[in-house]
Amino acid sequence: MTEDQLFQRETGMDDPGKQALRKTPDRSDPKARTALKKKNLKFFKKRWRHIHDMLIAHAPSSTLVFGDDGQPDIEFPGGRVYGGAMDAYVADQLEKFRAHPRRAAFQPDNALCCNDYAKPFAHRLLTRAEEEKLTFREAPVTIESYFLCILGIGLAGHIDALVKQTNCQALHVVDASPEFLLHSLEIYDWAALAKNMEERNGTFWVLISNEIDFIARELRSWLRNTSPMAVDGAAFFFHYQNDVLDGAVDRLIRELPLALSDTGFFYDESLMIANTHHNLFSGREKVYRRTNDIIKDVPAFVVGTGPSLDKDLAFLRENQDKAVIISNGTALRSLLINAITPDIQIETENIDVPPILVETAARKDFRSVLLVASTTVDTQAVPYFDEVLYFFREPLTPQSIFCDTDINCLLDANITVSNGGISLAQEMGFKEIYLFGIDMGSKGGGLHHSKDSYHYTDDPIVVPEDLIFDIPVPANFGGTSMASKGFTVALAHIERSIRRYGQDRTHYNCSDGCRIEGARPLRSADIDLPALDDGAKAKAMHRVKVRFHTYSRQDFDRRWNDAKISETYHAYLDDIERAVTSRDNFDDRGYMTELMGLLGQPLSGPKKPIINLFTGTLFQTLIVMEYYLRRLEDEAEIRKFEAIFKDEFKRTVDELRLAADAAIGNLTAAAEKDGSSA
Repeated sequence: MTEDQLFQRETGMDDPGKQALRKTPDRSDPKARTALKKKNLKFFKKRWRHIHDMLIAHAPSSTLVFGDDGQPDIEFPGGRVYGGAMDAYVADQLEKFRAHPRRAAFQPDNALCCNDYAKPFAHRLLTRAEEEKLTFREAPVTIESYFLCILGIGLAGHIDALVKQTNCQALHVVDASPEFLLHSLEIYDWAALAKNMEERNGTFWVLISNEIDFIARELRSWLRNTSPMAVDGAAFFFHYQNDVLDGAVDRLIRELPLALSDTGFFYDESLMIANTHHNLFSGREKVYRRTNDIIKDVPAFVVGTGPSLDKDLAFLRENQDKAVIISNGTALRSLLINAITPDIQIETENIDVPPILVETAARKDFRSVLLVASTTVDTQAVPYFDEVLYFFREPLTPQSIFCDTDINCLLDANITVSNGGISLAQEMGFKEIYLFGIDMGSKGGGLHHSKDSYHYTDDPIVVPEDLIFDIPVPANFGGTSMASKGFTVALAHIERSIRRYGQDRTHYNCSDGCRIEGARPLRSADIDLPALDDGAKAKAMHRVKVRFHTYSRQDFDRRWNDAKISETYHAYLDDIERAVTSRDNFDDRGYMTELMGLLGQPLSGPKKPIINLFTGTLFQTLIVMEYYLRRLEDEAEIRKFEAIFKDEFKRTVDELRLAADAAIGNLTAAAEKDGSSA
């Protein structure tokens, strides 16, 4: 029997009336429905208590009804959802979905970026595939997909067929209201669905929300945390038209690169390990430790170097004694040149910071400014400041190696230095936080940064791609601003950070750039701050500094040993190589679920500290493989491609072993030899 014939038979489409095969059991018996509803409510109470409570509290505006043939329907005052023929309605949808499925399309180049190992891997893989004359289709050749997202619950008559049709490993069912889910409790066995997914070693989620942004974020997190390797080809099935569900998926697809953010690159991760080793090696440095202290009497100004900063410089100059000013990265130059001396300079970049500081130091003295820096900061930036305090950034590799708790971290301090600045203000306990020049892009007018930014000096070090603002986002004071891909990712992290502290902090966005959810739009002209009491600012700075404690040499040696670290990452790479290359084939997408045990959430035990060092590169090799493998139709070609992939994957793992040995295998021995411990 052909695949088409099997599909026709399974869905009942081989019958002209499309109703030959009943997909929904007869639930017209009230006693049976009551028993099923009780079972389902028990399931939701145990699995998702918040959904259970939502269902209990919901007052439906529609009614569950049944036709003479026992088929269920949902009746509103204006009519019935299925028109009295749910099976035929669902069968027609399944046929259309199979013919034209909506799928996420994620080009491998989007994931590879500047990775020094994944790109050569992809080049070798495709070169050898071309030599073998393998034929790749433009789209996945089957309807199967690791991810299945069902938008619209209805009476759930479509769910089982879709799970079977796509052979999914990860299922997410979403609706904008609990209305239909409530009715489905009497018709559909949700506990049986969960058991079905568990038996295939899969995952299953239900989400009820009427907020577009929230749904998009949750689905993006679902894709990222479940299996980044399978994002391309993720399937989306719409049971009915709904503006919220449509908008959420549109946003998700538009921002799909965010689903693969934060996977890390080996070069960056290894450099950050080396920088952290150097910065903390003395045993005398101060590292952040979280407290619950709140600073209510002194506000914080967090200053980025977006183009709108220029219009607020006069306000900042006149009010610099009324707040603690936190300068983010390159904003330091713009502030100093305009007679504004920040209290704190935050730096997070692991490379190319000194050229910026050298140029600024030639014009203004800033040694007295307190440097609060990521432990991963460029080691050559530190000598430009008299006082330096450090913090860890989660989930970077050094954090998992050099500390074992997030109380030493600024949470959500990644992607840009402005993310770090906002996180710092929140973590230091400032109750009122004002954002200036944090535009996350540009509204046009020719400038992409403040006019006095380092970006406009002679021969600045910039990445041209970072200055491509081609993504429209809502602007803070109305209209549209344009963001880059990187700024879009950073914005999502800022908003998450603000949500984390939303109840205990008040955020004002004074920047004339993108809108930041959770930060109230406020023009600087409308700010009226009282003068501070004598010594209030100095006391606030003292309360900042006492949060940092000495990271002793004993702390350091307890967490880092050259030989043990080397042994750990070699064992980890052995495990990864074995898990991938020992497979006979990759027909069953469930292999990705197994691999996420090694590549996904940090593991307990000795392997934990080094996972992030390699995961980004390894994810990307698997993303490339999955993308092209699912576009091969001939079985002989599939087997050839799998053999090539395993060969090249092993070669890449070998390269990573050698690179890790060179980059971090002997850090302490080298530091002791050159006297860094002095």
